Amino acid sequence: MTKQPVWALAAVSFFLLIVVQTAAGQSYTRSVTPFPVTREGEPVALPFLGGINEAKPSLVDFDGDDRLDLLIGERSGKILYLRNTAPSGEPAFEVISNRLGGVDVGSWFAAVDIDADGDMDLFCDNRNGGVEFHRNDQPGLSPDFVLVDSSYDGLMTGVNNTPVLFDIDSDGDLDFFLGGVTGTLAFYRNDGDSTTPSFTFITDSYDSIAAFPGGGAKRTADQRHGFSCIHFADINDDGDGDLFWGDINNVNLYLFANLGTPNVSDLTYETDTFLPGNTVGFNHATTADIDGDGDLDLLIGVGNGSALDNLRLYRNNGSASSASYVLENLNFVDNIDVGSNAFPAIGDIDADGDLDMIIGRFDGRLTLYENTGTPLRPVLSHRTDFFASIDVGTFAAPVLVDWDSDGRLDLLIGTGGGRIEYWRNIGTADSIQLVQESNQLAGIQVDQYATPRSGDLNGDGLTDLVVGEWDFNSRANIRLYQNTGAEGNPSLSLVTAALLPVITPRDYASAQIYDGDGDGRPDVIAGTAALGLTLWRNAAAPGQMPDSLTLIPQSAVIPGTDDGLFPAVVFADFDGDGDDDAVVGEGNGGLNYWSRDGSCCSGTAGNVDADSSGAVEIADIVRLVDWLFLGGSDLSCLPAANVDGDAMGVVDLRDAIYLINAVILGGPPPAPCN
Repeated sequence: MTKQPVWALAAVSFFLLIVVQTAAGQSYTRSVTPFPVTREGEPVALPFLGGINEAKPSLVDFDGDDRLDLLIGERSGKILYLRNTAPSGEPAFEVISNRLGGVDVGSWFAAVDIDADGDMDLFCDNRNGGVEFHRNDQPGLSPDFVLVDSSYDGLMTGVNNTPVLFDIDSDGDLDFFLGGVTGTLAFYRNDGDSTTPSFTFITDSYDSIAAFPGGGAKRTADQRHGFSCIHFADINDDGDGDLFWGDINNVNLYLFANLGTPNVSDLTYETDTFLPGNTVGFNHATTADIDGDGDLDLLIGVGNGSALDNLRLYRNNGSASSASYVLENLNFVDNIDVGSNAFPAIGDIDADGDLDMIIGRFDGRLTLYENTGTPLRPVLSHRTDFFASIDVGTFAAPVLVDWDSDGRLDLLIGTGGGRIEYWRNIGTADSIQLVQESNQLAGIQVDQYATPRSGDLNGDGLTDLVVGEWDFNSRANIRLYQNTGAEGNPSLSLVTAALLPVITPRDYASAQIYDGDGDGRPDVIAGTAALGLTLWRNAAAPGQMPDSLTLIPQSAVIPGTDDGLFPAVVFADFDGDGDDDAVVGEGNGGLNYWSRDGSCCSGTAGNVDADSSGAVEIADIVRLVDWLFLGGSDLSCLPAANVDGDAMGVVDLRDAIYLINAVILGGPPPAPCN
């Protein structure tokens, strides 16, 4: 929970209401903006949204409020739902769901109102090459998707081919099109009506289209054609649908202009380089009038493994009838995203009393976000993507720890080569200066992608180590190392090379040392590529080092377990409220933040000044206004100031208004602590 600047109230909503409860009864809520984050002095709108790789966007009015929302399909099969809250003009997005409707959409989706009942239904990949249909029985922000058919009408798309539903003949119902792997266009005419579709196969070579590099109209397809994403839009405002075709073998975008009429199409090849500049290819197009100026803008999700700069906005600076596109933004959604395999480390690297954050990247470098706020009011400011000029090659997994016990934070970095580099801090407490002491700490060598974490597992005051890995043969595991040295002179001894059951195949494993069950003893939290995070309870005798027999897997929910592939979790009290929040890095290169809910607030919120009487009174109003607007000292318990109990999880002007209404005007009392 954090104080929210007044200027943000009219911009974007920052909180995604997903709550989990751990085995210890600890409740965590996922927060997209728990506190301000800046890049180059500008606020990052949705910093802890998570990463976006191989985006498959769709601009549609999903909630029926006449504003364009944004749905983004991800390679994991989730749909991210961003609702547009702007009254007009440029969109402002709030996060509604990071897994829309709980549906696994596989490699593609299409959101359309197929039954004309006023809400968006969902067609998607059934992960067997066919089409799955989910009917939406509830309009608005919280759809109720009902699986109607897991193999709809026998339609087959294959894997990773995105079809489109579009009324090509202007008869009031949606027809079905699919780009074939040979570059031809299959057409299924809807012979039903707007409420009851019935698709009839007509041809697998509609309008004799052949999409291929360097091709032309009505010509034979080239064998280099592959997976496709097709999209219809009236790009020249002549009343019919023109066809965009993204192809895995085309670093640009095909356009087939419709030279026919709204009732009888004539799709004719125009160009295979429609975009003003190339990407890495497999471009997924969606069009809409994003800025409300009367013409269609273009949003491109870049596939082909694209990890950065993969959601590109092309602004139409021409007109509705004569489009002229200019690349305006490489990353339409503003978040923290380091590309792939974000691996966070948290610590006070400048000894100013608050927590800073370093993020390991797949390119082997480190990103630094310095905390320029205070312990209770953090502000993370991006400083560099090349921290300390460190480059470990491929894959960097950092740990901030005082390894030599000299009172300064050092850096251990797991590398893609399976080793751990030790960078010792020879600077001062408030000015970190790192020198490499070893490129293979303690001779540790795992298969690939070493993922170290540190902590005292047996309570002897010495820092032990857990190390995960990636294994090509799906035998990835977690190693436990006990520190058998002395303070200031660590020495690591292998306890077990196989914490996880060897009979279970897995290609990736990471670990964190943390008291996950609240019993006062450190446990191990293990992360695997596809199964999320699992708590392994420490059942060793007090003072004994746990091993594969005394670390027992639990069914407890860990915050961030559904935050994507290759999770890497770290716990820290970022907001200074006395309990640890969780930051989870993920394979898509983003971060997710899980806020531990209000342990310092008891019963009902409102006792902002934390006086012993616990009464909610005018003094609390004065204290809140002083902190919000007059630069007053930090509050001792932020959850107590969240008097309106909103899901935003921030303390802002609305809380002050709510408190004034409750204390002075007889309005409803403050909400229960959350």
